[in-house]
Amino acid sequence: MRRIVSFAVCALIIAGPARAEPCAFNQSRLSFEGTAIEQAQCLLRRVEKWGHLGPQLTQLPPALNGLLGTTPSIKKDKLAQKLKSAGLDASMLTRPVSRAKGGAASAPFARYFVIHDTSSPWLGDKAFPPGIDSDPSLFKLDTYIKPDAVAHAFVGRTGLIRFGHDFSVPWRATKREKAIGLASKGLFLHIENIQPRRREPSGGPKNDAIAPIPGLSPAQYDSLALLYVAASHRAKSWLIPAFHAALDEGISDGHDDPQNFDLAAFDEALARLLQSVE
Repeated sequence: MRRIVSFAVCALIIAGPARAEPCAFNQSRLSFEGTAIEQAQCLLRRVEKWGHLGPQLTQLPPALNGLLGTTPSIKKDKLAQKLKSAGLDASMLTRPVSRAKGGAASAPFARYFVIHDTSSPWLGDKAFPPGIDSDPSLFKLDTYIKPDAVAHAFVGRTGLIRFGHDFSVPWRATKREKAIGLASKGLFLHIENIQPRRREPSGGPKNDAIAPIPGLSPAQYDSLALLYVAASHRAKSWLIPAFHAALDEGISDGHDDPQNFDLAAFDEALARLLQSVE
């Protein structure tokens, strides 16, 4: 979540040229160019320190690869039970997701599921504590829940989920959305994952470049998969997952999250969940 200055060449631009690139955003269609799989291959590039991105993926992990571009076939009652077990209100499944253009009736429903990390709490020069996934001081979710919460949902290190805004609420949380303009509001759903950060000694006094390894806990991947399936069920289409840093690439004062995200672990959590709700 912490802002960084990216010196990368911008791969995500508001489209205008006749020749479409997979990472270009088409303003008239309110979509990145390419198939759902091609878009995900661009938007899920690994996030390195200082917000540098890895190469475009040549292949998605198996669960995501089989879902994107298809219609969810979820048993609503089973998914509702999973939500209840996670302490969530299953009635959310009766509501649609947000629409773009701030909720305009003619606009498309949300298409993108944006994965963030909070880059907090900041530990300065202190080491990550041994109980990083269970230390209460590192997952105070209530501090993030306020009327202007920066994301739709927040996931703690123990897997606890709290909502800042229902998925039906149009919200913006990235530099890229602001660059696109009002039309983007409601097109993206935002999920923050609690991830403490440390200072990189070679950087400035307030930098937060060092993230824990692994970046998220197993419980966070399970909860993230649950939110992804619930949101996609509501959208009646598998949402295209994206990393915050990939959306902000090339924008001054962009962001560097989520750090050390294990895409294979997320995909495995998603596969396990799907086995129980399809």
